[in-house]
Amino acid sequence: MEDERFRQPEEEEKQAEERRIKKELEEKRWVEFEERKKRDEEERKRMEIERERLERSRSLESKDIKITDWKYSELKDCINSSKYEGSTEEAREEFHRRLKAYQAWKSINLNRKKKEPAKGANSSPSYNSYKSNVMSRNELSREVGRWVWERLRTGL
Repeated sequence: MEDERFRQPEEEEKQAEERRIKKELEEKRWVEFEERKKRDEEERKRMEIERERLERSRSLESKDIKITDWKYSELKDCINSSKYEGSTEEAREEFHRRLKAYQAWKSINLNRKKKEPAKGANSSPSYNSYKSNVMSRNELSREVGRWVWERLRTGL
């Protein structure tokens, strides 16, 4: 009988240990399952993005989409990630065409601003001389900063 009393706690301990090990294994399997699920989801997203890029470049190859209707970000993506040389070249040409048009527009407007005389109430000679004697906000800020720094350095 005494042997049975000693065996009973040992059996209970063994069963408790087995339950603990079983629980740990289940938790480990669950964590692995969740990690695998997360990796699969990330891979699915990557594959979807790659598929969209391929479709875009294929449609460009077949001339289905006008590249002139694309946004700058789409042109940049095509230039940086396309595997087809033709689509990359077309996207580059379109990008450079737009860049040249912007630069031409900018130079025309800068020249126009330089040539146009000042208009309105601020065009009088007295205002212009006043304006040249007044500090800009940045200049004033720098002067105040220097003055404060000089005061702090000399100990007020």
